[in-house]
Amino acid sequence: MNAKSIVVIVASVALAGLLAACGSAEAEPTPVVAAAIQQPNTVSAEAFVVPVREADLAFEVGGRVVTVAVEEGDEVEAGAVLVQLDDASQQAGLTEANAGVSNAEASLANAQAALAQAEANLADVKAGATPEEIAQAEASLAQAEAALAEAIAGPTAEDIAQAEAAVETARASLANVLAGSRDEDLQAASARLLQAEADVRLAQADYDENVYGDPDRAEPFGVALQQATLNYEAAQADYNKLVNGATS
Repeated sequence: MNAKSIVVIVASVALAGLLAACGSAEAEPTPVVAAAIQQPNTVSAEAFVVPVREADLAFEVGGRVVTVAVEEGDEVEAGAVLVQLDDASQQAGLTEANAGVSNAEASLANAQAALAQAEANLADVKAGATPEEIAQAEASLAQAEAALAEAIAGPTAEDIAQAEAAVETARASLANVLAGSRDEDLQAASARLLQAEADVRLAQADYDENVYGDPDRAEPFGVALQQATLNYEAAQADYNKLVNGATS
């Protein structure tokens, strides 16, 4: 084998090695790292908030609302006070009812005491009395028993109606008396005001007549005019007070 052949063989071997190296380099892929994607946990959207359950609330009685203890959207518990009405009239009615109960209890106690006294009187009379005295004692006992039964049964519808009528009559009488006295007071105040006005005019005339051209005489007439003016202002205030009270 000559030198030329050796060169060709060496070149072929080198070329084959180079091709093998290139082939192995293309066969190995380059590693790639995958990036993690963060998914959001919130969602944005338009919506209307509505209650799960609605309830219409109303009072058993009418009245004026004085307190609202909650606001729209507040959480409340069962039995909590939401709104309060003015209970002045109910309290007055309760007081009146309690007074009626007290009166009824007092009437019952009086009737029981009268019955006991009548029974005792009847026993004393029967021990030694005339038939007339016995009859009178028995009548008193029957009357006491009837009064006791009436007290226990309570007032009838007729009794209540008569009592209510008496109350209305008393109220009307009181209103008439108050109205009459107010008119009389107003007339008297008007008369006092007119008199005070006349006094001021008279004092002013005296002052102008006596003090004009003679300042030394101003003091007594000035004091009289000042006092008349104060009286007029007081009368005017009293009259205005009565007028405002009558129209309020």
